[in-house]
Amino acid sequence: MIELPPIDLSEAINTARSLRRLKPDPVPDDIIRKVVEAGMKAPSGSNLQTYRFLVVTDPEKRAAIAELYRKSADVVGLRKYGEEGGAAPGGEERSQRLIAKSVRYLIDHIQDPPILLLMCSAPEPGMDPTTDNEPTPNLVQFGMRSEQASVLPAVQNILLACRALGLGTCPTTLHLIHEDELKELLGIPAEANTFVMMPIGYPIDKFGPVIRKPVEQVTYRDEWGTNWPG
Repeated sequence: MIELPPIDLSEAINTARSLRRLKPDPVPDDIIRKVVEAGMKAPSGSNLQTYRFLVVTDPEKRAAIAELYRKSADVVGLRKYGEEGGAAPGGEERSQRLIAKSVRYLIDHIQDPPILLLMCSAPEPGMDPTTDNEPTPNLVQFGMRSEQASVLPAVQNILLACRALGLGTCPTTLHLIHEDELKELLGIPAEANTFVMMPIGYPIDKFGPVIRKPVEQVTYRDEWGTNWPG
């Protein structure tokens, strides 16, 4: 059983917001192990546990990943995210400005946190559902999305474990734009997929509160478009 500091589950859920400004201070290996163990406790399809956790602590490799990350940011224009003339999503204006600022900070400083955790999947040979079947679009989607469904619950467990341990983190997928180069850098085999990268470290900013839209705006009942009653 994982030994984590006691924290109320409701408090953890409501305060484990994305923290992108992280200190370079080292995180002990035993703490990193607890974070990974928490991820491993998440549900996994048929309990096959095809997830793989690649913990990058080497400064030179983190710097190389950072360069790929910034190249990816330039592809989608995130260096100007939220700035005048840049693209910013809808929502409360001040909140979006603060988020945009923290995103730009992460782009410039992603090599600073002592840990870059790659959440990957490495299916066992013979697990491809299209191998013995005609690879129809829906069957291909099933294979891709079921693989993700065995990784993403681990991401949430890691977010909550980091919160309990006083660590900051956030999930990011920007590295996927240059995933082939990332795989080559880290020796990741072609058949493995990376889904999420999580910078982890002691936070500069504070935890919580997590601000979200009302349930009625994002939840339907019985059919698409029928809003959950307020």
